[in-house]
Amino acid sequence: MSSTSQPKPKRPTTRVPRAATPKAAAALKEGAKRPARRKTGPQDQPTTAPESATEPQIEAPATPEAEAPTEETTPEAAAPTEEAPAEAATAPEVEAPAEEETAPEAETPTEESAPEEAEAPTEEPEPEAAEPEAAPTPLPGTDIKATASPKITFEVARESFGQAVAWVAQSLPTRPSVPTLAGIRFDLGGGDLRLSAYDYEVSMKETISVDSQEETTLLLPGRLLNEIVRSLPDERVTIEVDGAKVILTCGPATFGILTMPVEDYPTLPEMPPVTGQINGGDIARAVSRVAVAAGKDDSLPMLTGVRVDINGGAVTLAATDRYRLAVSDVTWKETSAEHSCGVMVPARVLTTVAKAFSRNEVAISVADTGDGALLGVSSVGGRPWVPGARREMTTRLLAPDFPKYRSLIPEGFSGHADLPVREFTEALKRVALVAPRDVPVRLTFAQGQLTLACGSDEAESKEVLAVKWNGPAGVDPYTIAFNPAYLLAGVDAIGMPEVRLSVNNSVQPAILTGLDKEGEQVPGYLYLIMPIRLS
Repeated sequence: MSSTSQPKPKRPTTRVPRAATPKAAAALKEGAKRPARRKTGPQDQPTTAPESATEPQIEAPATPEAEAPTEETTPEAAAPTEEAPAEAATAPEVEAPAEEETAPEAETPTEESAPEEAEAPTEEPEPEAAEPEAAPTPLPGTDIKATASPKITFEVARESFGQAVAWVAQSLPTRPSVPTLAGIRFDLGGGDLRLSAYDYEVSMKETISVDSQEETTLLLPGRLLNEIVRSLPDERVTIEVDGAKVILTCGPATFGILTMPVEDYPTLPEMPPVTGQINGGDIARAVSRVAVAAGKDDSLPMLTGVRVDINGGAVTLAATDRYRLAVSDVTWKETSAEHSCGVMVPARVLTTVAKAFSRNEVAISVADTGDGALLGVSSVGGRPWVPGARREMTTRLLAPDFPKYRSLIPEGFSGHADLPVREFTEALKRVALVAPRDVPVRLTFAQGQLTLACGSDEAESKEVLAVKWNGPAGVDPYTIAFNPAYLLAGVDAIGMPEVRLSVNNSVQPAILTGLDKEGEQVPGYLYLIMPIRLS
């Protein structure tokens, strides 16, 4: 066998040449295995250096102790080195086939190890990359637990909590412009829990006492919370705040609710300074009497509100839809005798106030803020049936445009009829059964009796009722027509056993007022209704 063998043309590598003797072959193998003892670095040019250039760099055969593979040598490169003595001991006639079979194996690790050995000097300083092993990365979730807020648990009475949630849920918008407006805000602190809801027009708040001094703020889905609380058994409610989840427990029932981003919730308006105080029952009665005349057409917003005029110690409420007018007067305790103003409040808001504050002394606040006029209503001294509870409400006001209704009220009348409420309403409902929506009911007064009549092309009805009639001189009988629904609403709003219908003629406004037991008119409320002209 020649001292050097030509490599295959397709594999130009740094193949170690074979020697003619076993010792030379071992030296060649050892030189390929130990690059650290080379005089120069042929690894810098692994694919271009000729085989003759590698021969002067081979050292003398290493001792058996030096043949142990170093840490830098890959297992693939070490395996051929251990087989070298066996290869050298093989007969010459066997070496030719062995070369053909083993040459690819010897060349493959040489090609793979050469670049690794060439890059080894640049990778040797990289033990520093192993520093993270000295400070291992925390397990998933452990860093969150280290910074998470502690759990907060408190209890509240089922009745007070349910009433508070139901109260503030009334201001939740049906289609919120911002997702967070669909939530109810919880503010816990100082032994109190305040629940709030806001739709940029009306804000509602209620504060109740809880057995906790912790502080936190969160936001929960309002309608879902209202449905859950309404279905709870009559036991104390335990609320546990655990990060982004709230666990609500009442008896055997447990609910888990995810919170909403409270940081996106709008700032709630502050209550304006108190203007005066009024009895809740009085304001509730006045609102219920007036709101029936408010318009329902949103295209005319000034007619969908209630006009509230404050003048010293008197408060007047008025509403109209152009076909009828209701006016009610109440007294109150003003904070300033010189204070007077007139504002327009949405009728639906005042109706809510009438229901919610009927058993309280109510503080009224009116102020002109930078964003417009604001009305505030709050309970004084809490709710008597729920100790420690306090309700508040603010609403933006409508434009102050309102008809000058005082000039519409007649100063005198030419006749009047005193009507027993129960008998009159029952007869009116029966007669109106055959009346289409746009057909009026005719009232004909004669000597001591009233005839109610109504009819259309399909049906007719008539009923006679005994009444006290004092009509215009020379007019007998006297006939006037009204919308039956408007007439019934006025009689019901008065809420007395007997009412008086005052008239002039069949085209001028008529007035309904209440009568006391002595037959005298009760001041403080009137219901004006426009008659329908008969053809």
